[in-house]
Amino acid sequence: LGMGGLRADAMEGFGSLVFAQIRFLVVNLNKKNQKSSSQELAQLLGLYGEAAFVFLLRCLLEEIDFRDTKLQKDSLKVQLLAINLAKLSAQPNFAHLAVEVFGAATLLPSVQEEFLHTVMRGVKANMAQQLSLGLGLCQAPDEQLSSEAEKFLRTKLGELGKE
Repeated sequence: LGMGGLRADAMEGFGSLVFAQIRFLVVNLNKKNQKSSSQELAQLLGLYGEAAFVFLLRCLLEEIDFRDTKLQKDSLKVQLLAINLAKLSAQPNFAHLAVEVFGAATLLPSVQEEFLHTVMRGVKANMAQQLSLGLGLCQAPDEQLSSEAEKFLRTKLGELGKE
């Protein structure tokens, strides 16, 4: 085992600590710590980039109870998700990142068309963001995810045609 192997292990361990801290901040987000938690999350995203950003979005999707139609219990998390989904949609590699976020999040049930509608309603995404998400997820290698994204996209295009 040379120094390179040791360094890679240390970096991987360090990364898992960063991800654990991101999850901790998301899980424990409340009105009292909202400002400091948001600042720490922004700092972690600035330091650890895309991987931390994708992980944050995954955590938010996993931690928000989308069965609660008003989303009041998780309103701060929904706010954070809305802000970061908007940032995600502005990324040049948006489709790839969207697949990483929605494809790897451990969601029960798995990502269905209705779940995508619920998330987009919850974060008050505009039509362009919704269409971008649908198009991005249609490119997922996972057939079920791409199939559900296609249904979502067809519904959104139908709505667009009625406007």
